[in-house]
Amino acid sequence: LWYLYFTLFWPYRDRFNEAGRHMDESTMVVYHEQTGLLLIPALVLSVLALGFACVWQRSRRRHKGAQ
Repeated sequence: LWYLYFTLFWPYRDRFNEAGRHMDESTMVVYHEQTGLLLIPALVLSVLALGFACVWQRSRRRHKGAQ
């Protein structure tokens, strides 16, 4: 989701018109301002991944110490 956020929204963030759209003339693609909402799930999934990594690392340390 971070990749999508930075490729679909970030380069065009200052170019949206009052309707919330931007037309890229070279590729003939319309980008919508709502693409910026990808930031929310990207943050949530990043926090979850970090939390799971910490839990996994702690469980590995416990199992190494028990052997």
